[in-house]
Amino acid sequence: MPKLPAVGIDLGTTYSCVGVFQHGKVEIIANDQGNRTTPSYVAFTESERLIGDAAKNQVAMNPNNTIFDAKRLIGRRFDDATVQSDMKHWPFEAFAENGKPRIRGTFDVSVLTIEDGFEVKATAGDTHLGREDFDNRLVNHLVQEFQRKHGKDLGQNKRALRRLRTACERAKRTLSSSTQASIEIDSLFEGVDFYTSVTRARFEELNGDLFRGT
Repeated sequence: MPKLPAVGIDLGTTYSCVGVFQHGKVEIIANDQGNRTTPSYVAFTESERLIGDAAKNQVAMNPNNTIFDAKRLIGRRFDDATVQSDMKHWPFEAFAENGKPRIRGTFDVSVLTIEDGFEVKATAGDTHLGREDFDNRLVNHLVQEFQRKHGKDLGQNKRALRRLRTACERAKRTLSSSTQASIEIDSLFEGVDFYTSVTRARFEELNGDLFRGT
């Protein structure tokens, strides 16, 4: 009997992807945009619902109606301390319904078999840890740096935070292959330009406990 291919699905907090193991190797399946990962985002406009890359690409212009990080809410109550902490970083609103959080990647792994249905064979990991955790550390660090340099608190401005988060995510990716990344954002908040840099060593220091926990 020929061996059936094994399919792996990573429903991540920030990005999702699908891979198939066959012919002795893993192949990542591209989405309809040709990308090997798909942002775990959904957005709502007056006329349509956007998913993945299309949703993430318009987040700066439509932050209140663009949902991400939703996986963090699974199995938690609205008054959970982690939910309340996460909500401070979201431009969209969450509310309580029967004690559960509702809205308009965690680091976890499950092994399943597919034979007359799905059967979970094993699961492990930190279901609350995702890429956004690392981004949040850098965002918070730069919010403090901006206030220290310019005497302005951008922490309550959703659009400014979204632009800063996008720049932090880009810098994080750069640091995976370089020792330093530049962050340049024109007119970030109240007309003030923000130019700074972050080293890989500093990023690792900000996220040291998260790295050790994995």
